[in-house]
Amino acid sequence: MKLVVMPPCAEERWVDVLRRAVPDAQVVLCPDEETAARELRDAEGAFGTPPPGSLATAKQLRWLQA
Repeated sequence: MKLVVMPPCAEERWVDVLRRAVPDAQVVLCPDEETAARELRDAEGAFGTPPPGSLATAKQLRWLQA
């Protein structure tokens, strides 16, 4: 499972919390909208605010905490 952490939640502490809670997940920290849009394409879960238009390409996304 791939989890993406985007602004405004893009802080290392959230990545650490998620890695401890879901050790089998690939947790990706996205410091900016460009990185978030790219990483969302194959993510199953995401925290933060998705960049405009990025959800249209997030075909595997099942969960979003905005």
